[in-house]
Amino acid sequence: VTVQPFFIDRTEVTNAAYQKFVTATGHRAPPHWPNGQLPENIAKLPVVNVSWDDANAYANWAKKRLPTEAEWEFAARG
Repeated sequence: VTVQPFFIDRTEVTNAAYQKFVTATGHRAPPHWPNGQLPENIAKLPVVNVSWDDANAYANWAKKRLPTEAEWEFAARG
């Protein structure tokens, strides 16, 4: 598979960044956030417990896109 040039973020999406998305759009919060509220102690950690659809909705909101499988493998190999 030939991978065309692409951009990918260097770090994962943090809970704090995901909270901005949830607040702006009304999208559901990850199930482990008590009452849908982000616990302060995990704000800087990568967001977890989101589906592909949730991640795709976040990416679209952030004016980005999820990498393809080939792009992800290419990026993971460095």
